[in-house]
Amino acid sequence: MLSEDTGGTLSPSALCEGVIELSICDFCLEFETGGKCRLGLKMPKRMSCREFGPTLDRFCSNPNDFVDPKQLVQMAVYFGMKGPELKKVQAMAALAQSNRL
Repeated sequence: MLSEDTGGTLSPSALCEGVIELSICDFCLEFETGGKCRLGLKMPKRMSCREFGPTLDRFCSNPNDFVDPKQLVQMAVYFGMKGPELKKVQAMAALAQSNRL
């Protein structure tokens, strides 16, 4: 999760030190900055959630960093997403690419 004391940003040193653990919620539209799900769901222990709604801004804080859909899919796989969650990321990435053109 993103820590509130850093303003919701990840520093490279924090990631390297293992201080911050990412969950699927960190990439979801329904996740609020206070660390709660807008839908009232409990925080999942794995990288899966039936109501997962990925957004481009959760994967790329700067929209100009988005290169192509394969980039986001590769990131999702790296973070441990698979199955329906990965398919949702693929669909979101394809939509983002088509909106960009």
